[in-house]
Amino acid sequence: MSSVQHHELQEIADHTIASIADQLLLPQSHYIDVLLDLLAVAPSPIVRSAIAERLTEIRFVSMVATDDVRADLYGIVAISDFSDAASDDLAWAEQALLCDCTACLAALDAHHLDVASMTFEIAPEACS
Repeated sequence: MSSVQHHELQEIADHTIASIADQLLLPQSHYIDVLLDLLAVAPSPIVRSAIAERLTEIRFVSMVATDDVRADLYGIVAISDFSDAASDDLAWAEQALLCDCTACLAALDAHHLDVASMTFEIAPEACS
């Protein structure tokens, strides 16, 4: 995500948090508008997925607790930060997957070995 898009996402979150500072509940329709605004400026699939999941969760409520809204907005911004860092760190892997040269294949194998111990701990037992 570009820094401009991240800045827009942060501004939407900050403005919403400031505007609900003295409220206990937020109408669902207003919160949906905020989430749709965030969705419009968040090209990262990870962030978009988090926003879409939250839209689904609030589908049948009429009011949302502002504590939940604040937590959601802080979470969406944090996911955006993580998504930016992860995409920058692994941009080489996307290019390496498209290449068949031995150097790219070796780099992917080395990265797989580096993360294998971490993913083994969280992978389901039946997964190989």
